[in-house]
Amino acid sequence: MELTNGKHERPRRAHVLMVAAGGQGHYFPFLQMLYQLSTPRYVDRVTVTFVNSQESLVGFAARKENGEFGSLELRFQALVPAAPCKPSGRPGPEDFANRVEKEFEPLKQKYLSEKTNADGPTCIIGDMFFSWLLYLADELNIPWIPIYPASSWYTYSCLVDANPIWRSKDPDVRKQTAPGLNFCRVFDYPEDIPYFAEFFAKKRERLEKASTIVINVAEEWDAPTGCLALTRDLLEKKAIAENRPVPKVVAVGPMVNIEGMTYTPPCKMAEPQRAQCFSWLDQQPPKSVLYVAFGTITNLNPEDMVELAHGLEDSGVSFLWVIKVPANETLESVLPPGFQERIKGRGLLDRSFVPQSKILCHPSIAGFMSHCGWNSSMEGICAGVPLLTYPLGLDQIVNARFVVNVWKAGIGLKKEDEEYCTNKVTREEVTEAINTLMIGNVAEELRSNVQMLRSLAKAALAEGGSSHKALHSFLGEITSPAQ
Repeated sequence: MELTNGKHERPRRAHVLMVAAGGQGHYFPFLQMLYQLSTPRYVDRVTVTFVNSQESLVGFAARKENGEFGSLELRFQALVPAAPCKPSGRPGPEDFANRVEKEFEPLKQKYLSEKTNADGPTCIIGDMFFSWLLYLADELNIPWIPIYPASSWYTYSCLVDANPIWRSKDPDVRKQTAPGLNFCRVFDYPEDIPYFAEFFAKKRERLEKASTIVINVAEEWDAPTGCLALTRDLLEKKAIAENRPVPKVVAVGPMVNIEGMTYTPPCKMAEPQRAQCFSWLDQQPPKSVLYVAFGTITNLNPEDMVELAHGLEDSGVSFLWVIKVPANETLESVLPPGFQERIKGRGLLDRSFVPQSKILCHPSIAGFMSHCGWNSSMEGICAGVPLLTYPLGLDQIVNARFVVNVWKAGIGLKKEDEEYCTNKVTREEVTEAINTLMIGNVAEELRSNVQMLRSLAKAALAEGGSSHKALHSFLGEITSPAQ
């Protein structure tokens, strides 16, 4: 860069400020980016400040101590817990985002007071829930880049204008195909859609002003829906109308913790203690076990847990069920009388934290009953395991329809014209769905479809693939010396 006095000055080193959320599906894309930035291609060009809760930073600090980030100049900044915000009475995302915004405020003031410092942030990369980071980026005159660890349809939904159809109580209207999403129906969206319309409106206003939007999906996986194309089209039209730069949309996924689908640092990573469930899995025949898990946060209500237990028992299929029991309950109190004795040897109940990605890759696993969080859905596909979809709310229901209707990589516990939210799942439905997923011609067809999707993902992530090129083009831009 040439100065007015004719002297030359070294370009300013890139400084990426990352603000991540705590859930595994949310932080894993950040972890993958840190690994990539620690490679020789970028490590000498960038400093990273990584912001998260004190609890979450413990794990990242251990990784740094173990050498997983090489010589990357990586700084950690813990959020200071703030007094609880007054609950809005609305679903979790808004209350969570508001709480973190409050906790981030001291850091925001720090960066604003240091605005003229030579080593200040040159861009902000934040979790999709933290769209308020746009305002700090604007004040610092640097790019704001949200990461969407969710699906492409979710990102698209954040940009569409409010539609009266979401508020309709008419059963016939609610059975209509969702606007822009021909693989699901209106009733598949969350029940309190008036809130979500408002939530999306807030996000839309900010998202339209992003520099780049990073989405955890592969172009090839999205192609049948066209959601990435729709997202780009909406952003372009709005930007042209308002005479603003058009945000880039980059698809870098699937970023999941599945061997062969993820970048592994060259150092020897610490091996976690092998979970006890593997001893049991090792004794099972290949492709014989149904893995049942509903994520780290969501859980079944007591009635549904009993129906699921009966359905698993009646199916005759071997299963590993990662079961969460409320603090004031026991396994005996939440399960049918005598259940544990009757399924002994054929079924295993595990109440501990288990390494889901490694379980899915175990040769005994043939199917995955999942709540269809986006991360879990991608892990199943990347491990080559068909899904039995049992969504519990939020974006999971539309994700489930995506898995079944677009990818054709699983079957649902509810049929096409049935609502998950208003129709209880019965033990008979569970038994029938398990047997369809695990045995017979449909099972073989699903496995074939999943293997095709897995191959598409591997190709996208390989050098020269769509996701590989998109990721490194993006990383190249954010690590270019600031002028």
